[in-house]
Amino acid sequence: MDLSFISLLFFSLFSLKSYKMFSVCFVNNSFFIIKNFPIVSASFDSYMIANHCYSIIGITIKIAFRIIIVLVPLAFVLYDVQHRYRPASRDLKRVSSTSLSPIYSHFSETLSGLTTVRAMKSVGRFEQECLDKVEANQKAQFASVAAAQWLELRLQVII
Repeated sequence: MDLSFISLLFFSLFSLKSYKMFSVCFVNNSFFIIKNFPIVSASFDSYMIANHCYSIIGITIKIAFRIIIVLVPLAFVLYDVQHRYRPASRDLKRVSSTSLSPIYSHFSETLSGLTTVRAMKSVGRFEQECLDKVEANQKAQFASVAAAQWLELRLQVII
């Protein structure tokens, strides 16, 4: 079915300049033309199409202008938040990875000298050293999570 024909019939209902009357009957995915509805002249159709195009363009410009009025100040605020968060996040990730390395080295050294640790009865001391290193890493991880929560809160308040 031709879409231009249907739009022509739609506009023909509101026509002032008609010269013929047609109607459409839909039967089994095909249609038959019967004389009933007015069909308008080509000049009125082009006027209607141009009018709709100008309306759509005008509405789009109004909406875009209002969106720009909101987005420009919001962009400056988001840039400021990003400017504060990125260096802090980078440093916290560096501290976290730096505090993770001693845990791995202590664990591997403890495994390689496990018989000596047990013979010297220093298991408690090695456990305490391991717990201290894990706690230092957890402090760095907590600070990183707190910074991410700070960013999330700021973004939710702004947006």
